Amino acid sequence: MSHAPRTPTPADQFWAWSNTFYEQKEVQACCLSLQDRFGVNINLVLFCLWSAQHRKDALTHAFVQAAVLQAKTWDANIGALLRQARSALKSAPGVAEMDDFAKIYDQAKALELEAERLHQSSFFTESESENFKTNTLETLDLEIARENLRVLRFCLDLEDNKEITVICDNLIYYLTS
Repeated sequence: MSHAPRTPTPADQFWAWSNTFYEQKEVQACCLSLQDRFGVNINLVLFCLWSAQHRKDALTHAFVQAAVLQAKTWDANIGALLRQARSALKSAPGVAEMDDFAKIYDQAKALELEAERLHQSSFFTESESENFKTNTLETLDLEIARENLRVLRFCLDLEDNKEITVICDNLIYYLTS
């Protein structure tokens, strides 16, 4: 008995896109700068960019504000702790020389990535999921991408930060390259 393949959900598509987009070294540098220097959740940034190709309109202020509050809670209780644990494994004196270190580090990294995937799926609430298309729109709407990131910066009270604006503009550029 064969089962028909499961149709990817918007959350599945977002995860796959995020991994592909984040593989670009420049994208990683921008995202990590936003996270490490300004406390911006990378998944939220990626979601704002991805949504510009999977919605016909910008994310609402209310939706982004709720996602920001949820991401702050997630970061404080899960995300930051997993990153710290993985970093501690990487930088602990003498640990890297242990025989099973690579295996333990890879397991910690895999756990962190699985937690990130679950965090991303939380952006797709039942009330919002119908607004996302399972297929990419024919064209990426750069204005929607800009507006999504502007709303995110506003919700984080970082709207007037020129440095963040430049980083966000760079990410939009990498979307098109």
